[in-house]
Amino acid sequence: MPPKPLEPLAKKLMKGVIALELLGVFGAYSLFHMMNNSQDFRSTVNRRFPSVLEAVCNVHQMTRSKNQFLVLSPPSLLPVQRVGGGLRHPRE
Repeated sequence: MPPKPLEPLAKKLMKGVIALELLGVFGAYSLFHMMNNSQDFRSTVNRRFPSVLEAVCNVHQMTRSKNQFLVLSPPSLLPVQRVGGGLRHPRE
């Protein structure tokens, strides 16, 4: 059975969408890496686009606080006490 006329176009469009997404991911990673490692680049971004630097700092702060909370009190490692016939979490 011969391929439908739109099938090659759909494949080309899908490849283009995937290529654009990969470029976006690598671009975001390179921007993050440059802002994380270069103070000069970070100050340039701060002068030109202060909202971008603020958003990156907020993400860093949220990630660090979440990781610190997980390191200090991981729920899977808390002791569980047996009370009567069931299990009871010590923080309850």
